[in-house]
Amino acid sequence: MRKFYILVISVVSVGNVINDMVEKSIFLKYVGDTPKTRILDFFLSGSMFDYSLSDIARKAGVSWRTLYKIFPEFIKNGIIKYTRTMGKSKLYKLNRGNPIVEKFMELDEFLVAQERGKIANKLKVKV
Repeated sequence: MRKFYILVISVVSVGNVINDMVEKSIFLKYVGDTPKTRILDFFLSGSMFDYSLSDIARKAGVSWRTLYKIFPEFIKNGIIKYTRTMGKSKLYKLNRGNPIVEKFMELDEFLVAQERGKIANKLKVKV
C-alpha cells in the first residue's frame, strides 16, 4: 500500500512539472494571464468549434467556481454565444459576429505575426 501511495505522489509531481513547462500563448504573454483572458484565449484558439462548460473550464485552466462566476459576463457582452444542447450539456462558441470579438481576433493575429517576425529575424543568417 505504501508503494502505491508513493507512486501517486510521483505522478502528481510529474504532472505539475509538465504543467509548469507548458508555455503560455502569445496572447496571454501580452494581455496578461487571468481567468478571463485564459477563457478568451481558449475561444480565440478554437473559434470554429463549440464547447461545453466542463470543456471550457478544463481546457482554459480555470476552476468551475471561477468559470461560473465570470462566464455570464461573456454571454451578456455577446462575446460568447449559446449554440446548441448535446445531451445534458449546453455548448457555447465565440461570437465571431461581435465587433469586439473581431478586434480581439485581429489583436491575436497581429501578436502572432509579431512573434513570427521576431523568430524570423533571429534565424536570419548574415552572408
